[in-house]
Amino acid sequence: MTQYLEVALEISNPQLSEVLIAELSEMGYDSFEDKGKLINAYIEEKLYEEADLKLLLNKYKDTFQCTYSIGRMEDKNWNEEWESNFKAVQVDDFCLIRASFHQANPSIKHEIVIEPKMAFGTGHHESTYLMIQMMKDISFENKSVLDFGCGTGVLAIMANKLGATNIIAIDNNPWAFESTKENIRVNNASIIGAYLNDENFLKNKQYDIVLANLCRNVLLETIHIIALSLKEQSVLLTSGILAKDESLIEKVAKENRLLVDKKEYKGDWVSIQFSKS
Repeated sequence: MTQYLEVALEISNPQLSEVLIAELSEMGYDSFEDKGKLINAYIEEKLYEEADLKLLLNKYKDTFQCTYSIGRMEDKNWNEEWESNFKAVQVDDFCLIRASFHQANPSIKHEIVIEPKMAFGTGHHESTYLMIQMMKDISFENKSVLDFGCGTGVLAIMANKLGATNIIAIDNNPWAFESTKENIRVNNASIIGAYLNDENFLKNKQYDIVLANLCRNVLLETIHIIALSLKEQSVLLTSGILAKDESLIEKVAKENRLLVDKKEYKGDWVSIQFSKS
């Protein structure tokens, strides 16, 4: 049985808790309790590296103060516990994201079955919801698509349902990679190629559409490479961005010939669609 650690983090600015959660999810933390100033983050003991946590908190030392404590969780099947609380997510009448144990809904245009393994991208987070919502207005028919930081693979699977014919999904998290492979199989989406930590698909190829549901810092660090991976007149759809950071993202995007086409908001989060000029 998998042994989990609970990392309790107390932050000075609760408005930034979602930023910290997004960053931690990139480091292998796979479930969270957000209580404002207190965040309980859970990670497999074998994946925990205190040096990485300290490095992350040091990066934000000028933004918020944070203290933390670590405890070992009781011996329990936490994945089973999490699955039992997994709820289906409906994005308008366009898409239903559900687990295999949820009832199908034929009145919804598209259904995606996600095996709940705690990887990021189940539709419960505002950013994933926004990405799915905005995808319905983009033409994917016969397009090449890169899902960069694919999480569960939900966006790549959505692209497949919308008619894309060449789809690559990459992530640097082994848990996300395995989750994506399983969800590709469950959704009969074998056209999607899933790869672990292989940025050759970002640096050496070009796409009609890039899907990038990333935290702010990762997006800022990679947007110049993403821009190069886009064909002329192509589309970059992003989220994982707090609304307060949208002007910074737009400024850096413009420096890389990416212009804003459309924006949608949900809670504190924004999704931005860019086109390459």
